[in-house]
Amino acid sequence: MNIVLQKMQKDSQKFFSDASKKPLIAPPIQAERQDAPLPDDLTEIRQMAFKHVGDEVLYAEATFPKQPPASGKLPVAIYFHGGGLIGGNCGLCPVFRRDLAQLGYLVYSVDYRLIDKADAHGMFSDACDAFAFIHQDLQQHHGDPDRVFVIGESAGAFVSRFAVAAAHSRKLRALYQLPDPLLRFRGVIFFSGMFYLTRNDPVGMVYKKDAYGLHLADRQYMQYLDPDDPKINRLLPPVYLTSSRGDFLRSYTLQYANALKAQGHSCKLWYAHDRSDLSHAFPSLMPSLPESKDILHRIHRWMEHI
Repeated sequence: MNIVLQKMQKDSQKFFSDASKKPLIAPPIQAERQDAPLPDDLTEIRQMAFKHVGDEVLYAEATFPKQPPASGKLPVAIYFHGGGLIGGNCGLCPVFRRDLAQLGYLVYSVDYRLIDKADAHGMFSDACDAFAFIHQDLQQHHGDPDRVFVIGESAGAFVSRFAVAAAHSRKLRALYQLPDPLLRFRGVIFFSGMFYLTRNDPVGMVYKKDAYGLHLADRQYMQYLDPDDPKINRLLPPVYLTSSRGDFLRSYTLQYANALKAQGHSCKLWYAHDRSDLSHAFPSLMPSLPESKDILHRIHRWMEHI
C-alpha cells in the first residue's frame, strides 16, 4: 500500500499546487505505530461484524469512556480510515480515535470494501450499512443519536461524504439504490479528502475506471458524483476541512472549501499554507504532533457548538 501511495504522491507534485505557486516537495506520508496500549479509562470493542459480502466480512470497532457521562449520553464520532482505497481497515489510527474518546465521545471506526473488491457504489453501500449498524449499537454504549459526526480521512472522505448526503435524501438513495443509513448527522470532518476521482490527474487516472466502470458513460448516474455539485452539498451538515502545504492532495481540500463557501454552505477550513513539513492527513496519522492535538481540540469545540 505505501509504495503505491508514495508513487502517487510523487507523481502528484507535477499536478497539484497551492495558491503560493512555489516549488514544493511534500514530505513522505507518515503514520504513528499502531500498537499503543489502550488507556485505562477507555473501553474498546473490536471485531463487530456488520456486513457479509460473499466471503468477506466487514467489521467495526467502538472506543468510549469507561465512566458513563453525567449527562447520560455521549456524542458519536464515526471514523472512516484512509489508504487510497487499496488498503486499510477499521483498526487503523487507534491513538487518534482514543484521544477523541477521552474527550468524551463514543468513537466508531468502520471497514468498507476496497477497490479490488468493490466499485464506488459498493463502498457507498458499505458506509450506509455501517451507519445502520451503529444506529442499532450506539444506545447500549450511551451514544446520542442526535449528535452524530463523521470523520473521513483521505479515501475515507470520498467514501463517507456521499453516504452522509444519501442519509439526508430518500430520492438520492432511490436513484443510487442505497440502503437507508437510519442515522442523521450534525457535522462532518474531512482530513485531506480524496474527493475528486474523475479528473485527468494522477488520482483520476489511477481510480476513475475502477471506481465507476461503465457508469462513467451514464450521465444520469454520474450527475451527482461531482463533489462541487450544490445539490449534493446542500444535503450535508456543516463541514470542517483540514490540510497543509505539505499535503499532496491539498488542492482538493482548497477547491472543495471554495466550492462550499461559494454555495453559502457552513464550512470551516484549517489550512497551514506555510507548513510543508506537515504531511497528508497528519491529524489522524500523526496524532502526537502538537499541531494534531491543536486540531483535535479545535474540532472538539466546533462539534460542541453545532
